[in-house]
Amino acid sequence: MKKLIIYIIVVIVFGIVCFFAYEFAGFTMFDVKIEKITEIKVPNKFYRIGLYYLPGNATSQDYIQVKRLGNRDTVLQNYERYNFVSDYRIIDDINLRLILRDTTFSDRKADTVFLKLP
Repeated sequence: MKKLIIYIIVVIVFGIVCFFAYEFAGFTMFDVKIEKITEIKVPNKFYRIGLYYLPGNATSQDYIQVKRLGNRDTVLQNYERYNFVSDYRIIDDINLRLILRDTTFSDRKADTVFLKLP
């Protein structure tokens, strides 16, 4: 009976130590830091466009994200393999032109993409 009580106490103490070790050692492997590049006011519209850089992690590559900012933020487009916005311009109030680059490869040229705004 005495061995059973000691065994139960050891199991409880071991469980508590394991729990606190798990809680204190808990960390995220890949911290995602969303970096806001810029916010663009869209003429004749009641919303703005936000450009964000999201670094890659284990399941995705670096990408530039375009969001519609307003009452409810909406992701319009993700452009993978890019980490730098060289230039942006709103054309005719309905198209967004982005010049995107991947600066990790020096021989890769910039790409121009067009996004139709809602």
